[in-house]
Amino acid sequence: MKNRNNKMDNKKIGSLGVDYLSICFNNSELLYPEFEKDETHPLWDGNIIIYKSNIISNENCLGRVPVQIKTTTTKNISDITQKKSISRKELEIYFNDGGILYFFVCIDNSQYSIYYSSLTQIKINSYLNKNKQKKIPITFTLFPKDNVSLFTNIITEFYHERKFKANSKTYSLDDIKNIQQHGFDGLTTKVSTLGYKNPIDRLFDQPFYLHAINSTNNTETPIGEVLAKTAIKEYYNCEIKINSKLFYNNYKVINEKEKVIYCFGKSIQIIITKIDEDLFKYNVNFNLSGTLLERINDIDFFISLLKYEYFYIDSKIYNFHASEKEWDENNPLFSFEKLKLHLEYYINIKETFDILNIKKQIDFANFNKEDNNNLRHLIAGIKYNQKLILNNHDEKYVLNNLKIGNLIIKIIMIKQEDGKYLIENYFDINFICYCQSQNDKNNLVVVSPFILLEKDEFKKISNIDYEKIYNSFLKLPDKDELFKLTNDFILRMLSSYDDLNIKDDELLNCSLKLSDWLLTKDIKNKNIFILNKLQIIRRKRELSDDENSLLFEIIKTEDNNTILAGVYILLNNLLMFKKHYEKLSQSEKEEFDNFPINYILKQIEDK
Repeated sequence: MKNRNNKMDNKKIGSLGVDYLSICFNNSELLYPEFEKDETHPLWDGNIIIYKSNIISNENCLGRVPVQIKTTTTKNISDITQKKSISRKELEIYFNDGGILYFFVCIDNSQYSIYYSSLTQIKINSYLNKNKQKKIPITFTLFPKDNVSLFTNIITEFYHERKFKANSKTYSLDDIKNIQQHGFDGLTTKVSTLGYKNPIDRLFDQPFYLHAINSTNNTETPIGEVLAKTAIKEYYNCEIKINSKLFYNNYKVINEKEKVIYCFGKSIQIIITKIDEDLFKYNVNFNLSGTLLERINDIDFFISLLKYEYFYIDSKIYNFHASEKEWDENNPLFSFEKLKLHLEYYINIKETFDILNIKKQIDFANFNKEDNNNLRHLIAGIKYNQKLILNNHDEKYVLNNLKIGNLIIKIIMIKQEDGKYLIENYFDINFICYCQSQNDKNNLVVVSPFILLEKDEFKKISNIDYEKIYNSFLKLPDKDELFKLTNDFILRMLSSYDDLNIKDDELLNCSLKLSDWLLTKDIKNKNIFILNKLQIIRRKRELSDDENSLLFEIIKTEDNNTILAGVYILLNNLLMFKKHYEKLSQSEKEEFDNFPINYILKQIEDK
C-alpha cells in the first residue's frame, strides 16, 4: 500500500511538471506544446510545435521539437544548474533520432524552476565519448521561463540544429584554426534574434552553434557551441582616479585579437594595440554620450587625462602620453578648448536644473536646434538672471511650457519696466490668485496659483514641485468654494496618476496631504472628502479595519447614490456598487464614469 501511494504521488508530481511547462510555453505566440501526462512514454513526452507567426495554421507551421520532461521535488530550485544522470542507452536512442530537448522541472511546494539541456547530436556525441559509464551525468541549465523571447529563441535554434547530423569524425572548436585541413573553407552560424533590438547582441549573451562549411560540396557540419569571446565585455569594480580625484568605481574591458579596449563611463575608450612583445600603441575614442552627469564626469576625466597624462586603476598607474597639441591636431571636433567649453555648458545645464528642481534626466539623443535654443535661453534667464525680449507679447505675465528634448519645463515670464522679461520658475511664484465665484459672479475666491494645472501637466512637467504646491494652500482663507475647487484639483491629480505607466509617489503623497488639509476644515458634509482620502490610500495599499469602519459610517448617514457607489467600490462589494450605480440618472452615470475611482473599480473587476 505504501509503494502504491508513493507511485501515485510521483505520477501527480510528473503531471504537475508537465502543467508548469505547458503554462510557460503558452505565453509564446509561436510555440504550441503537445505533451503527454501519463507514464507510457518513457523516452518522449511529446512535442513543441513551432509556428512562423501567431497565426496557427498548417501553412504557417515551421516544424516540431521532441521533448522529454522529468520532474522532482527539491529545495535547490534557485541553483543556476542541476545535474541529472541519463542512461547511455537513452542517449544513444536520442542521438539516432536527431536529438532531444530535455527538461528537468524542480518543485518546492508552490515554487518551481525549470532546467533544460539542448541535447543535439553533437552534444550527445560529446557526452558519450567523454564518459563510458552506463549512467552519464548531464548538466541542465536554468530555463528562462519568464523571458518569452529568449526561450522562444532557444526552442527555434534547437529545431534548426536538429537538421544537421553529426559527422562520424567529431570535430572540436580547437580545430577552427586548422579547419581548412579537414576540407572546409568557411564557418557559419544561424541564431534566432527575437526580442533583440540589436541582433548582434544575441552572439554575446548566449552560446550558439558554429558550423564548418564546404562550399564545393555544399555541406555544413556542426562543430560545437561557442560564445563570441573575441568581443566579450568583462566588467571590473575598482577605483579609477587621476590626481587623487575619483572618477569611476568600475570599468569594462573588451578583449580582441592583439587589442584590449578599456571603456570608461559612456564616452571614453582607450585602445591598447600590441605592436610586438614589448611595444604597445595607445589610441583614444571619445564619443560624447550618456546622461548629463555622465557627460560632465567623462569630459572632466578626459581633460584631466590630457593634462596629467596618466590614470590609476586601483593602485596601478597607467601612463598616457598624448599631448594637448597632438590631441587637438587629430581631434578637431573635441579639441582641448572645445572640451572645456562642453564641460562649462553641461555644468551650466546642471546648475540651472538644480535651481528648477528637475530630477528627470535629459535625453540628448534627439536634441534639435529649437531644443538647444530653448536650453540656452533658460540658462541665461534662470542662472544668470538675464532679461529676454519677447516679440508679439505685451502681457504682464506670460506662462510657457518650455520643451527641451524630453523635458517640459513650466516657467513664467514677468515683464519689467524696460519692456523686457525675466524668466522665473513657475513653482517659485508667490502672488495671490483669484477665481470668480460660481455662486456670486461679483465675488472672487482666493485660490492657489497652481490650482489651474491641467491633468496632462502633472504627467509632463519636469520641474513640478509638489511641496510648494501643497504649501500654497495652507494660508488661504477658508471658503466652501475653495474646498470644492481643491477637491476637484485632487481628483485631477489622481486621474493623472492613474494614467502614468511609472507611478509618481510624490504626486500621490501631495494629493493625500491636501486631502488631510481639507479634513481639518469646518465642512458640513465631509463624506465626499473622506471617500476621496480613502481612495488615495487604496492606491497605496489595502484599507485597514479602522478605515473600512469610516466607510460603514458613511453608509449609515448617506443617501447620495453617487457617494454610496464609490463607498462600495472601496469595500470591494460589486453587487452593492451596481445597485446604487443603477439608481443614477444617465447624466449622473456619465459623470461617475469619469471619476478616478473607476481606476480602482477596474482593478477589482480584473481580479
